[in-house]
Amino acid sequence: MDILRILDERGLRATPALRDQIVSGYGSLNHAAYPPVAASPILMPSLQTIIGRSLHYIRTERRLPGSVVNARAVQLLPWLLRPRASGAPDVVVDAPGLKSRYLYQMVSMLALSGREVGVVLPDSPAAYRELLPEGRLLFRLPGVGWCAQPPPGARWYVTDHDGRAVDADLTIRLDYRIHLPPPDAYLEMPYPVYPFVDFRLRGESLEPYRNRERTVAAFFSGNLSQYEKHRRKWAHDGRPNRAHMGRPERLQVIGSLLERTPPDRLEVIGTPAGRRKLFRRTEPTEKLVIATVKSSPERWPEELSRCRFFVAAPGNFMPPCHNAVESLALGVVPIISYPEWFRPHLQDGVNCLVYRDLVSLHRALDRALGMGPEEVRRLQEGAARYYDAYLDPRRVLQRLEGRTGEVRLFMNIEEPVHLQYIDENSLILAPGGAP
Repeated sequence: MDILRILDERGLRATPALRDQIVSGYGSLNHAAYPPVAASPILMPSLQTIIGRSLHYIRTERRLPGSVVNARAVQLLPWLLRPRASGAPDVVVDAPGLKSRYLYQMVSMLALSGREVGVVLPDSPAAYRELLPEGRLLFRLPGVGWCAQPPPGARWYVTDHDGRAVDADLTIRLDYRIHLPPPDAYLEMPYPVYPFVDFRLRGESLEPYRNRERTVAAFFSGNLSQYEKHRRKWAHDGRPNRAHMGRPERLQVIGSLLERTPPDRLEVIGTPAGRRKLFRRTEPTEKLVIATVKSSPERWPEELSRCRFFVAAPGNFMPPCHNAVESLALGVVPIISYPEWFRPHLQDGVNCLVYRDLVSLHRALDRALGMGPEEVRRLQEGAARYYDAYLDPRRVLQRLEGRTGEVRLFMNIEEPVHLQYIDENSLILAPGGAP
């Protein structure tokens, strides 16, 4: 596609030097210096959507590595076409501390209200690339656009700037210090599903997934290579990983399952074709299935909803993983070692199966594989009820509606500087739900 033609059609009068930079893929286009003319309200969002979907398909289907898809030249056009917020959006998000997937989480939740959301972001291709694919997905949400400065007149102002005052009906002040003891009054953002899964399920009822026939008894699929890289980073930076609090880490969990699960109760799948065949089977697979290859976010809800139990092995920097939340959302029972990281705490035998060490991990797996259909159904219903009551982002919106003044909203953004101080008195591990 001719990028310079698009610039000309939008009225961006670039100097010859700047045009040369754009062609080479290293240019930085300043909208203040080159104000755009009004673009077609239909063509431009459609073009943005088409390009976004194409790049996402290329990345998730591994046609090209992420480093290529995220290259400067490739991302320049989507940056130019990202939607701009109107002069007076109902909600403004001005939170530099929210990066990538956590910025998407916040904006996605606010967009569920039906209000227009303006996201304050630097006007540069570099800042756009730093959002990564998970963060850039927010520009495909309805009613969401970017703005260079917080516009006046917003009903809600969401910020992590400490002490900044803006004329708004409600100021939502974000606090990432989840290691602190619980204050007297606050709200808490539940840990989310993965952004691409959220986008895939957006607007859909979860009931068809929850009522699907479950052909796989127990399943694990997750990132193993990146886990090892991040584990080394913790050790290299000298940060004590207190967040896991002595529980088995991911490689220990999967290694023990591979080593100690009897061969007649274990199946390992290492190819995309083998993974697709697994979920096409009509006969039940009464085993633990470990997939060492990942699926695309588009197929993941379909696959996960075909399972009765999911081994929710802990994550990289901290125990919580998106796939534990996704399993609860779809009525799949998590086998989990960190029930305290959910508020209120998950309960063994009610909405999950809990293990604390490698011995109890295998006991939990034995329970799962030997459980009768009525008990499985009861646990699945308990998992789905828990998600609806406590993890659905619309519950946070309900708590915000009607408020005025200022409210403090705590949010776990997987920040090591806070995770290293987690202990039994920390807000994130408190037993009850936030008021």
